[in-house]
Amino acid sequence: MRVSKEQVLATAALCRLDLGTHGETSNGAYLETLAAQLDDVLSYMDILSGVDTRAVQPLYSPLRDPSPPRPDIAEKKCSAAEILANAPERRDNFFVVPAVI
Repeated sequence: MRVSKEQVLATAALCRLDLGTHGETSNGAYLETLAAQLDDVLSYMDILSGVDTRAVQPLYSPLRDPSPPRPDIAEKKCSAAEILANAPERRDNFFVVPAVI
């Protein structure tokens, strides 16, 4: 399967990706690279689709023995002053954000 530059652009438009922000798109080399990479991925999917998996049991979790959940214990890691130190705007111990209606 050969992926064209036009298909890359059409897919990018459907995904709402802006590929024109890279300077390389003007000469098409960037689109050629993306097309080749996408073609490689799809070729690999073709190989995987040809594998006979009828005798393989479904895998419901990648872990043989899932980890037990950690205890839900509240811990104080940072003070309010440390958390608010990077806030662009604050009032007392609160973040100031634009009103959303």
